[in-house]
Amino acid sequence: MYLPRRLLSALPLVLAACNASSDESPYVTPTADAGADVVVELGARVDLDGGGSTVTPGMDLTYQWTFVQTPADSSIGNAVFGAANGTRAAHAVHFTPDAAGTWVLSLSVSDGQTVSAQDLVALTVYDDNLPPVARCGDALHGQVGELLFLSGDGSLDPEGHPLTWRWSFAELPAASALSEGDVYDRFSSEASFVPDTSGVYVLALAVSDGQLESDSCLVSAAVSDEDLRPIADAGPSLRLSPCDDAMELNGYGSWDPEGAPLSWLWSLSRAPTGSTSTLSDPTSPTPSLSWDLPGDYLFTLQVSAGGQPSAPDMVTITVPPLGTDQAPVARAGIDQVVEVSTRCTGAGENLACAPCPSVHFEVDATGSSDPDGDTLSYAWAASDPSVQIATPDLGWTQVDTPPFSLSDPAGTLASWTLELAAADCEAIGRDQVTLTVTCVQEAP
Repeated sequence: MYLPRRLLSALPLVLAACNASSDESPYVTPTADAGADVVVELGARVDLDGGGSTVTPGMDLTYQWTFVQTPADSSIGNAVFGAANGTRAAHAVHFTPDAAGTWVLSLSVSDGQTVSAQDLVALTVYDDNLPPVARCGDALHGQVGELLFLSGDGSLDPEGHPLTWRWSFAELPAASALSEGDVYDRFSSEASFVPDTSGVYVLALAVSDGQLESDSCLVSAAVSDEDLRPIADAGPSLRLSPCDDAMELNGYGSWDPEGAPLSWLWSLSRAPTGSTSTLSDPTSPTPSLSWDLPGDYLFTLQVSAGGQPSAPDMVTITVPPLGTDQAPVARAGIDQVVEVSTRCTGAGENLACAPCPSVHFEVDATGSSDPDGDTLSYAWAASDPSVQIATPDLGWTQVDTPPFSLSDPAGTLASWTLELAAADCEAIGRDQVTLTVTCVQEAP
């Protein structure tokens, strides 16, 4: 959604800045990344990797791993990482847990100037082989003499061990003459059978990891020797938001018990008095309608399979009264403060300092919201073109502040205020964020 021209022209451009600029690369505080949490079997090696940590380009990191929590019966400590811990070589380390339970490790990194905040990674170590879990899918419907397909693909083993499958009949209609041998590919994850009479068939699936077997999963198959009517599903009733100018219908929830292909027929059964709106394509499973008046629109769906029609299903979509749109809530994020330094020569009246460097910030408006659930468009604004906003029409963007002069060796502060406008189709919410840079004289 774009920001309307009449709204853009109303955006105030707010900027308060001190002093001027330089070309030095911005300093980025290092950030530790200890990697994703891990689940392993006791006795397996655990590899830890802090390579996702970040640092100012051109600077090197050292990595310090520390055990925060270990199982009570473990004798492992930080010494397991050796003398390399705390050096650049420790970006990737490993160890083998000696006890089952929960382990928590922290990683901090340093670029030689700043030590990062800790990042934690949790290890879950187990020492028992858990039984696999059999999953055999949803209930089936079919016709006598037609192939029915079974699927155990959802089955799993907690430790990831390979599985074997075994399908069997747990219950058969009294008139059925089928036996286990009539289940095709019964030792595969996907099997099938052809019912020989009407009634309910119950099949069992058990899976094994080579050591333990799962509890059986049961799936039923209701089989008929008559052509069953399809089922129409017009979807849930709903209320549009004030910014929705069209309503989308969805009949894909409809189904046929025998799996026959469906045809759809929608109709607009009731609309607000005076409305002339019509459906885009009544025979599509997903037609649309552009409303022209607020109020309730009642739609009826009927599906057919092989000439057999379903019972009708209805859905109501409500268009709210005009003028009820609520303004978005803009959130420009928290104010940010960064400290930088610059080199100076001389002293007193002869003090000469290089400009304080440009600083790179990231601002994020994606915490903004709309009470009606409308899609939002964003606009970041600054009156001084020396503040560079990379993508002012996105919720998250990067901002580079201009360099400025160090007027006081004890420290000079510069602040810039950016305004955020978050808009839906009718209204705007506003918020501000202040970016502050404190510049001090670099220590000799």
